[in-house]
Amino acid sequence: MSRAFVRNSDDEPQSLRVRLERDLRYWSARRASARVVGPAAITDRVRFGMRVTLRLESGATSVWRLVGEDEAAAAQGLLSWVSPLAQSLLGREVGDAVAFQGGAAEIVSIEP
Repeated sequence: MSRAFVRNSDDEPQSLRVRLERDLRYWSARRASARVVGPAAITDRVRFGMRVTLRLESGATSVWRLVGEDEAAAAQGLLSWVSPLAQSLLGREVGDAVAFQGGAAEIVSIEP
């Protein structure tokens, strides 16, 4: 029988309360230190959330938006920021070349 949904009897109410208080302190501190960051005014370098157009050696173009890991969908042009291609793009400018699909690709545009 799977024990995934069975209550563990060794969890005393006091230890649960201590963990909840610790978690509450942690999240309260995180909330207190959070700050709102507006969109980057500078779009001359590739950053998270940017849309990047690459020109491949064949002359074809490929368009990618750098997104969070949970949003990534290569078929829709949404590239996880932790992927190798995204990591090679971050901080680059228009005109820079990056390795792509066994060749090179040039960054031709960067848009918010």
